[in-house]
Amino acid sequence: MKSGFWKSDWFLGLVVALLVLFAGGSDLLQSLERKAYDMGVRASSRTPSDRVAVIAIDDASIVNIGRWPRPRDVHAKMVDLLAAAKAKVIGYTVFFSEPQIDPGAGALARPTVDIEL
Repeated sequence: MKSGFWKSDWFLGLVVALLVLFAGGSDLLQSLERKAYDMGVRASSRTPSDRVAVIAIDDASIVNIGRWPRPRDVHAKMVDLLAAAKAKVIGYTVFFSEPQIDPGAGALARPTVDIEL
């Protein structure tokens, strides 16, 4: 018994693949994707733990510690305090992409002048 090729699995797969390909950029598919994402987030959301602390740079820290960029020893002291408090995980998102310039570093970098008596 010969069945039509439109009833075969590969033909159905091809049709579905073409539909997804052509509908990929449409507003309908993007809207469905957003709705599915929202439903997934709602289904997996839970109350945050009170054992999580977010340490951020805000107006109060600028008043207490000073303006950004802060010296690296301030960052090191903060990590030391968190480690001493037995923090299990410390996530740190500060990048030190430029060298620290300390006041007085210019005086150390200048060549010395030998004075002969």
